[in-house]
Amino acid sequence: MTAIIFVPDCAIRLRNVRVGRVHSGHVPRTHGCRVLVPTPGPRSAVLIELHKLNVPCSTGFIRFAPNTPILCGKLDQIPLPNRKFLYTSSFKNPAIELHGRPTFAAVYRLVDHCHDVLLTGRNGSFEVGPTVKLSCSYEIHLPYGNRVALRLQMGTGPMDAKENDVSNIIHEDGQALCRGMELSLEDGDSKWKHCSQPGDPLRSVQIVSEGNLVRLNISITAKKDTSAMWLKVWWMDKAVESIVGHCDYGWVLSGDFCISAVREAKKAWRQAEAECVRLGGHLASVLNERQQQIMDQLLIHAPGAGVDDVYWIGATDAVHEGEFRWSDGLPFSYAHWFPGWRKNSGQPNDDGTSGQDCVEARREFPPRPPPAATTFMWNDRGCREHNYFVCEKPSVE
Repeated sequence: MTAIIFVPDCAIRLRNVRVGRVHSGHVPRTHGCRVLVPTPGPRSAVLIELHKLNVPCSTGFIRFAPNTPILCGKLDQIPLPNRKFLYTSSFKNPAIELHGRPTFAAVYRLVDHCHDVLLTGRNGSFEVGPTVKLSCSYEIHLPYGNRVALRLQMGTGPMDAKENDVSNIIHEDGQALCRGMELSLEDGDSKWKHCSQPGDPLRSVQIVSEGNLVRLNISITAKKDTSAMWLKVWWMDKAVESIVGHCDYGWVLSGDFCISAVREAKKAWRQAEAECVRLGGHLASVLNERQQQIMDQLLIHAPGAGVDDVYWIGATDAVHEGEFRWSDGLPFSYAHWFPGWRKNSGQPNDDGTSGQDCVEARREFPPRPPPAATTFMWNDRGCREHNYFVCEKPSVE
């Protein structure tokens, strides 16, 4: 049976099945169609993964939902995180937008509601279960310069165990098949795995991560006639003083300043500078290679970051073409321009008439596809473009 239902007004509806496939051959041969996604129940979600894409950006694109990245070009030019999207029960009338006539293929499947959950709060908690069957994945991602302090508690039956019933003995379990709750934790290159069986005593463990990101994968596959299993997780930040110094949460030390990546909304350069002023400083200046390296680490490890992210910094030559200045008034004594491809000129490349008067930092430069550069190189750009941005404010000892 086909996984597609045809409906009027250039739209197709995906059937509410556990696994299905949709491609451009299913879509009417017209422009501007939609693929209607079934609304999942409160305990489930629909995961769609793009496996094929070919559409020139000048003629069309695909978008999973409003305010999400536009997908165009070829699939290998799309960052891996952008090739999939999770529709939860909170989405009203979920639909994939097809602009133009893109060639595409995608697979969709029903997953548990706790699939690929991203948590970025400074502290918090969540619970999984009690249940006998569930598959969850959580990513706790704090700003660069903060480790994740975790407390895990796992048990069987109702969630009302007493603290004095807790065993703190947790062994790494390498058995092939877990008939209960399998918990795996990924912290950079380190991995830890544990299997909790029905009837095991209540157990608790505390862990402090090496980096600012941990991933928890939870799989519960207990028998139906056994007690339901559950997990409680609490987390909080633990600042790395050598990186953060005396800066506020979300900021890191760079020279005499604290700097922060502002990703809540993309803004034009002047609006970004105004927002940094409101926060007590300016768009960030980068005065030497060490400060460039600190900014690279801040942006690469920012929660939700992608290789295609672009940030405004504080340099501009709007007053005198070719004379770059920092918005905080510091001397422009260091630069980290993109050197250019062999057949393309390097940066800055404004000829004085195209209005590329503001400086952005980025890792990807067209026309080359990924892999991205390991550093955020500078590029002069029209100041009205909307980017994320990096702010600075004075460090207070």
